[in-house]
Amino acid sequence: MVTFLELPRELRDKIISLVLSYHEDAPKDVSDPTGRAEFDDIYFQTLSGPIHDVLYIEHQPMRDSTTLLLLNHQIHRETQELIRLLPTKSYVMDVIIANEAKLWATWLYAPVLTTRVDQVYATIRTMGYPEQRRPIFRGSDGWPPPFTFALYDLIERGVKVGPVGRRTRRNDKKISIKDIVIDVQSPNVSAAKILPGEHCTDQESKQYRNEKEPMSLRDAEYILSDVLRNLEAVLGMSYHTASWGALIYERIGKIKVLLDGELRKEWDLAKELAAVKFNDSFGRYPREQRLEVFRKWKLKAYRTRIKLGLPVMPLKDDKKEVVGSSSA
Repeated sequence: MVTFLELPRELRDKIISLVLSYHEDAPKDVSDPTGRAEFDDIYFQTLSGPIHDVLYIEHQPMRDSTTLLLLNHQIHRETQELIRLLPTKSYVMDVIIANEAKLWATWLYAPVLTTRVDQVYATIRTMGYPEQRRPIFRGSDGWPPPFTFALYDLIERGVKVGPVGRRTRRNDKKISIKDIVIDVQSPNVSAAKILPGEHCTDQESKQYRNEKEPMSLRDAEYILSDVLRNLEAVLGMSYHTASWGALIYERIGKIKVLLDGELRKEWDLAKELAAVKFNDSFGRYPREQRLEVFRKWKLKAYRTRIKLGLPVMPLKDDKKEVVGSSSA
């Protein structure tokens, strides 16, 4: 029998390329969370604690490129050559709002681990009927709904450690992502099973489900508006949100939000950083220090983007120009 190394180089390259292009299948239901867990393996910026209702795969399968790189020196070298020829270094993630209680996050495509990612394409789907015990869209005691924290934690873990399983070390890999694309997708159910938009608030949804259709799923437009509202809030760099928004400005080039594949909103974060103004930002500092903290952060974010290969624009604050360079 012919061994792999005895095959012609062209055929080996074809086989390796097929391995590198492999996509995992997205989950088809949310009936069994076995093998998933909430991770507390990075230092989160959020204020309410490290665990925010995101279930990742506990032991992420070994990346296809990693398997090839470990075989032997020759296959390692040939795989590295083909990795360098990949048109982009991109990832695909599937996020399911499961039973309106947890987010199930699954990396479907990540052929190679890198700290300079071209694009992360993430779908957000709704699956499973709501569990009333702890809805992910219900806030309490003045806190935002768990969905707000979960959405941010997905982004934060992505730019700190990337598409990996549970980690034993909490080191930040300082990952940059040129484009994050969030595609909110309509539930794959009949129209009769879609909760009308005007009934998607917490109290309205409870009443509608009790009186008309208990097994209804939230309209994708509602989830889209929630995603947009949360991103607008963190990018506003306010008293409460600046600690979250800071990392997004430093590590991401653009964010695009789609509904069923159609663009609804785009943020060019080089432009947004140039324009963002002090908004009583960084509330954890004494009031008299906040403006100076904000100015120092803005300059730091600008320099960090340059270091990570992300675009920049000249920075200005309310009173004076801060930075005059315009390209990375």
